[in-house]
Amino acid sequence: MAKAYDPNVYKYLNFLLEKRPNARTTQKELEKLAPWNEEVQRMFARKMK
Repeated sequence: MAKAYDPNVYKYLNFLLEKRPNARTTQKELEKLAPWNEEVQRMFARKMK
């Protein structure tokens, strides 16, 4: 799904590994990490050439 939003994959995966969602992570917290979250898209958008 992340590929559809075209983030900088390396940086996005690093971000996810730092946050390390687990079994106690709420749905709301997971939504904040999802590639379709607008804040995440801004953080990891590829720079246009």
